[in-house]
Amino acid sequence: MSHPDPDGDPAAPRLHFGKATSASDGPADPGRTLLILSRDQLAALRAVLAGYRQEAFQHLLPTPERNERLRQIQALLGRLYALEPPPGGQGWLSLSPEEWSCLLQVLQAVRTQPALQERWRQQLQRLAPAFGWDPRTL
Repeated sequence: MSHPDPDGDPAAPRLHFGKATSASDGPADPGRTLLILSRDQLAALRAVLAGYRQEAFQHLLPTPERNERLRQIQALLGRLYALEPPPGGQGWLSLSPEEWSCLLQVLQAVRTQPALQERWRQQLQRLAPAFGWDPRTL
């Protein structure tokens, strides 16, 4: 998947490894957020989203809101599993505002619930650089 910067350079020097970049800083996709993750970070994000989805399915009462959130998480997981960067490479994921919001809400829920944070502490620490968190606080 190629995301050239405004001057046509596919390396896009303003895009950094393990960083979430707004569309204004990166590819010309208005309103979208570009998430660039290493293979380890992709695996960590998949594990957290899959685990949270299972927890929500098992422990939250079925409501239209919960069902919509589960659908959004499943769609994100499908996109994450489709990314398979080469060893040492990066996976680039362009997220709509709704996808980005869903992802941030799930990660916030995991980070603020002690039982969930403990369960996925290692994965959250791997994701910390991509989301600007201090890994020592996880």
